[in-house]
Amino acid sequence: MHALEEQIGDFAELTSEDAFMDALTTAAQIADRTSRAEKLEALRNAVVNSVMPDAPDVDTQQLFFEMIDRFTPTHVRMLTLLSDPPGWFDRHGMPRPGISMGPKTAIIEAGMPELAGRRDLIDRYAGALTVAGLINQSISGIMSAGGLWVPATAPLGIEFLAFVADPESKVD
Repeated sequence: MHALEEQIGDFAELTSEDAFMDALTTAAQIADRTSRAEKLEALRNAVVNSVMPDAPDVDTQQLFFEMIDRFTPTHVRMLTLLSDPPGWFDRHGMPRPGISMGPKTAIIEAGMPELAGRRDLIDRYAGALTVAGLINQSISGIMSAGGLWVPATAPLGIEFLAFVADPESKVD
């Protein structure tokens, strides 16, 4: 925690910074509209990350807060899966499926079993992430001809995931 405090500075000083107060106020308004623990955690992380040295500019932060408000935790989990498919399976203790040919949603269905057989929902979630500019290719593009999985996340998606990530996990 001390390393995090060293990076963000004194809380009393932060309250005099417009960018921090904008992030805090926006997050509080979004928090008032949800009881979802995952969304509340993303908001907490985003407020802290808004004052980190590598924080996105204020306009990008506002865009990210709008995405936190609009997207469900399932959207964020899918984006995380698509950002590192092999890592997702490893972190969740799931065997990597041996999918070479099959439905384009097979990796998502294997990694998010709650969506198995729900291609309609998978397409809707993925479509929203694509429209938002967070993924840069169709779901079918996450697997190469040789079976190697590649990220489908656009640079903006990587930046969004960093913004909602636990800031303490980034501290050395």
